[in-house]
Amino acid sequence: MRDTDDTRTARRALGRRLAELRRAAGQTQHSLARLVQYGRSSVANTETGRQHPERPFWARCDEALRTGGVLTAEYDRIAYREHRHRAVPARGGGAAPTSGPPATWREAVDDTEGCSPAALVDRLCLLRHDVDRAIVALTWLGYHPTATINHSGSPAEMNEDWSATSS
Repeated sequence: MRDTDDTRTARRALGRRLAELRRAAGQTQHSLARLVQYGRSSVANTETGRQHPERPFWARCDEALRTGGVLTAEYDRIAYREHRHRAVPARGGGAAPTSGPPATWREAVDDTEGCSPAALVDRLCLLRHDVDRAIVALTWLGYHPTATINHSGSPAEMNEDWSATSS
């Protein structure tokens, strides 16, 4: 499936933002590639919009560059827009949605009556991304959740507080 012009433009802008953040952090393409465990050519091609890596790449870049999740958040917006674009029937089956994803997780989970299962999954994915970003931010501040996660992704054990670690 071919990208829409909007998606292509957004991906290029995200790649340029990666390059800006990488340079601001004093990293070369080669050094960032080592940190995120990708090849230098993957970083270079992503920065120019020729390559479109998945979410784990952006999360690793956010972590390596200490951006607070801005790259992953923009990737999520692009992926959501692309998903919504694909969900619209090609011929006369309905109009494209005019609004983007809900701005907050509360908007994502409120008013779900009559939502299709796919729409509910989309909304819950937004909540998961917000929680992931909050955990990353707290970790950078020196706080770490004292929970363990089992293979199904649900908490297996959790203490009531977050413990501060000293570096």
